[in-house]
Amino acid sequence: MEKALEGDLARSALPDLLLFLQSGRRTGLLALERADQEAKVFLKEGTPVFAATTKPDLGLGNLLVKLGRVEAERVEQALARQRVSRLRIGQILTAEQALSEAELASLLKIQVAEVIFDAFTWREGLFSFWERTPPPPGAVILETDLPNLLMEAARRTADRKPLAKLFADQRLVPETIVNPERVRHSVTLTPEEWRIFFLVDGRRSLAEICDSAGSMETAALETLETLYLARLLVLRPPQEPNLPSAATVLKKPSPGPEPAAVAFS
Repeated sequence: MEKALEGDLARSALPDLLLFLQSGRRTGLLALERADQEAKVFLKEGTPVFAATTKPDLGLGNLLVKLGRVEAERVEQALARQRVSRLRIGQILTAEQALSEAELASLLKIQVAEVIFDAFTWREGLFSFWERTPPPPGAVILETDLPNLLMEAARRTADRKPLAKLFADQRLVPETIVNPERVRHSVTLTPEEWRIFFLVDGRRSLAEICDSAGSMETAALETLETLYLARLLVLRPPQEPNLPSAATVLKKPSPGPEPAAVAFS
């Protein structure tokens, strides 16, 4: 194992870290740590494939009970067997035919997403990335869609209170970071999100987008905030109009040709 990155989550937000690791197609372990919790996200060529956390509520057993897929008593029995056999709870439940392999894969995908969603809410903590560190033995490896993870996390964690602060200047111009065609193929947006996203052209201001949307200004701004938190767009200051410089204004026009003489007979 080789530590390649480390830092403070207060300065480097998790979505930006994941996008950075994806852009470099990095493989390894992103370890997150704060006073009361640890989380681990394993990546393969930049894609999250497994995640785990010390937060009990996000364990697979609790998730199965919460979703109503397995009874609490059955989960307790599986956990007791796990302590003896050291098998994973998913392996035990599939061996007992309480879950099919397909159901387990689907539920593990939900669990990976929930671990990452929870980590998105951290406002402090430390991170480190360890190159070429594989997931634990017996872990079911899944490929999760990072753009959709970021979008769903943005929907969940968007805090509407700072809207006025984030969009205080209605002259700000949203600009897309990701090509719209790429978004179409990789991100699942609601019809309203698509409608607002396609109004972002790098020229319209926030005020102009809200006006073009033909809907409540707050609703349009909330959608723009979600797209912003999902790292699909950035905010640029308004472009100043091309005004003539003082030198140009003060410059005297060059004299034209002398008028031709006119003869009168």
